[in-house]
Amino acid sequence: HVVNGDDDNVEIHASTEDLIMTSFQSSIDSKLNTLPKPLLNFVLRQAFGMMWSMLLRVAEEVRDGKRPEHAKAISAKREVLYDWVDERVGLMLEMK
Repeated sequence: HVVNGDDDNVEIHASTEDLIMTSFQSSIDSKLNTLPKPLLNFVLRQAFGMMWSMLLRVAEEVRDGKRPEHAKAISAKREVLYDWVDERVGLMLEMK
């Protein structure tokens, strides 16, 4: 489920035993002075929430073997990208 933070932050928490807290922060200069800021914030939060849900669904499908082409692309980039990401995430989690 999605927990809304302040104006620019959205936190997403899994509702299982193994919790992962993710914080997503963005700044957008929309130049849309005609829309009220609360309405713009609501629309953007909904859009980011939907994008996160779609990304999570694809990740779960890769994990479950339903997207072999994605798994193949990830394997091909394992050394140059994903190993680095795993290492960085591990270091960030050790900082707690």
